[in-house]
Amino acid sequence: ELEQFCKEEWANIAKSRCAKLVEMYLNRLKTLIKRSAHNAAIRGFVRFGWRWSWRVAAFVTMFNTVSTGLTVYRDKNALSHFAAAGGKFTNSSSGGTLAHVILLPAGVVVIGLQKLAGETMHDKRQRERRELHEQRVAEWNARLKLTDDLIGEMKCEKHQDTDNDLQRIEELLNQPRNEKGAKSSDSQ
Repeated sequence: ELEQFCKEEWANIAKSRCAKLVEMYLNRLKTLIKRSAHNAAIRGFVRFGWRWSWRVAAFVTMFNTVSTGLTVYRDKNALSHFAAAGGKFTNSSSGGTLAHVILLPAGVVVIGLQKLAGETMHDKRQRERRELHEQRVAEWNARLKLTDDLIGEMKCEKHQDTDNDLQRIEELLNQPRNEKGAKSSDSQ
């Protein structure tokens, strides 16, 4: 019985070792496959991502520049700005058409959301400018009032101090002279 038990344990140890080696091999194989797939993705990104990244960045920059420029120049936000910005810098008619097809609905959505909000960007900018101007004027008037009040208070205090000083001098001058003090000061 002990002999049978030892044989089974020895077999289990051997099976366990074999299973561990197989698991390590499979994990290394999976790691190798994942690593090679990851490397292929990086190579593809470097090859093709660079080719398209600068193009996309240039198009987005030009689109935003033209759209913002038209909005600022005309001082209003219009659907035609999105269409003009999308088709402005495309080299082919298909590119221009594609830009119009993609960006025109985007402009419609933006303007529609502004209409639903009840206030367009133009109205919001003008309202914010007007509120800021009113706030600055109110602050300026408050500062001027504070300055005027401070100057008036200083004049009032100065005038009262001067009157008090004159009164005190008059009182001192109207007092009878101290003969003892006058003689001692005259003898010196």
